Amino acid sequence: MRRAALYRRVSTPGQVDGFSLADQLERLSRLAEAEGFGWEDFCDPGHSGEKLEERPALMGLLGRLDEFEAVLVVDESRLARSEAVAFLIRQRLREAGVRLVTPQGETDLSDPDESLMSAVRTLFGVAEQTRRTQRMTQGLDRAAQEGLWTGGPAPVGYRLVKTPAGHTTLEVDPEGAAFVRMVVGMVVDEGLSVYETAKRINALGYRTRKGTPWEHRNLGHHLRRRHLLGEIPYNSAGGPVVRQFPPLIPEARFADLQAALRRNARPAPDKRHLYPFSGRVACECGGRLVGTWRNDRAVRCYVCNRHVNAAITGRRCTARPHWHRADRLETLLWEPIRATLADPDRLQAAALAHTGQEGPDPAELDARIADRRRRLDLVTDERVRTFRDARHLGLTNPEIRRILSQLSEEHDTLTRELRTLEQQARLAASRTDPIAQAHRLVQAAAVALGHPTLGDQAALIALLDIQATPVEGGYEVTGSIPLTTEDGTPGKMLTGELPR
Repeated sequence: MRRAALYRRVSTPGQVDGFSLADQLERLSRLAEAEGFGWEDFCDPGHSGEKLEERPALMGLLGRLDEFEAVLVVDESRLARSEAVAFLIRQRLREAGVRLVTPQGETDLSDPDESLMSAVRTLFGVAEQTRRTQRMTQGLDRAAQEGLWTGGPAPVGYRLVKTPAGHTTLEVDPEGAAFVRMVVGMVVDEGLSVYETAKRINALGYRTRKGTPWEHRNLGHHLRRRHLLGEIPYNSAGGPVVRQFPPLIPEARFADLQAALRRNARPAPDKRHLYPFSGRVACECGGRLVGTWRNDRAVRCYVCNRHVNAAITGRRCTARPHWHRADRLETLLWEPIRATLADPDRLQAAALAHTGQEGPDPAELDARIADRRRRLDLVTDERVRTFRDARHLGLTNPEIRRILSQLSEEHDTLTRELRTLEQQARLAASRTDPIAQAHRLVQAAAVALGHPTLGDQAALIALLDIQATPVEGGYEVTGSIPLTTEDGTPGKMLTGELPR
């Protein structure tokens, strides 16, 4: 049986200007039956005709043109609102030998004259669309200058109403305004931060218009805008226009609110040397924990880098939780380090025992490091090239992540091997003077262990090249000069469990 593709599109799902989705389907199905076609429907609701790649149904149709004899649309403007896009679509149809049929008749795209007329109709459609857009923009500008509402949901504390002339404006919503004033009172009168206020109003059962809990960022955005004073700007073609509506709170109250927001805001953290173990602690999923500041809780944290970069790499952290409180993790990992560094004799014995061991040949180490770096560069280049080729071929993101997963694992393996070899090279260089190194560590420990700051900890951790790996019962902590067990034997230190 002869087959045809019906293509339907509207710019908005609720469009009913004669080209509504239901109307298009009814007209096209009748046309297909009259032409003797069996048909398949392709629909793009709420998509602009100016872009091709953002219309999945049309992209799918163009990829299956060999299955159809004709494409049916109620009007050529449904296919494209841009002459460039229309040209590409006509070219694809012409190359596939597919007819373009509308209720007004058929367009033979292989005929130069009819193809030209189709292009002219597209140009007229684009010009008409441009004129409609200009008229709509001018109408919105006039409405804004007259202090009317120009579209969109009403801000919190207001509701939409009709004027006697049939235009839309805002008036104060008593229930919404009471909510706004209650929130302002929590911040100004009770001294709560925005985060604490959001927690309280959520606990009281208040929700956003979408039915979701309030987030402190969203709430803070509302409290800082002059919408509370009824001043709502509109960006017209001639510049911003400030429309004045009835205020929710007085000017003096708004000034008090802004002062309270500044006063109650948590200070920005000093992020220098705040994360001494960043990148030195392995996650259970194979990633690394990196330091980060959580604004929503105002605390330092360590989070798995795979969790942070999941959208880019496609590799997600499988451990729970993804993040840890920095003070808890640092206290847990610092204890075995402190136990060694607090005893100079124990530290010096561990250093001498380790640096006195015979290590690999430096020349061999240099050759192996150079080889790993070369292979790492090759894998990195291959990842970039594979990603570029996959995108060029139009593969989906899950397919691209699957292709890149093996290269990513090889990249991680080479990175770990290179880090180990570089550590061995540093140790080989340090063995020439073990007494001096041990003496330097003892001096650093004596200075820093009294009341160590995070900066002191970071310096010692870097000097010892501390690494921590999760094992059953806690973390296994190692260093370039091994930490020692309680009896003074060089070895690996096992921490306790991390508090949850």
